[in-house]
Amino acid sequence: MRAHPARFFHAFLFGGLAVSVLAIAGLVASAAMAERAPGHVVRPAMHVGAVALDK
Repeated sequence: MRAHPARFFHAFLFGGLAVSVLAIAGLVASAAMAERAPGHVVRPAMHVGAVALDK
C-alpha cells in the first residue's frame, strides 16, 4: 500500500517548523544570555544557527 503524498508533505512541513522553532528559540535564548555575558554567547549562537540552517 502506497503512502499518501500529503503525509510526506506534512512530515516535511512539521519537521521544518520544528527546526525553525528550535532555531528561533536558540536565538532568543542566546540574545537573552548575551545581555548578561556579551562576549561569550554570540559566536556559539551563530554556530548553532549555521548548523540549524545547514539541515
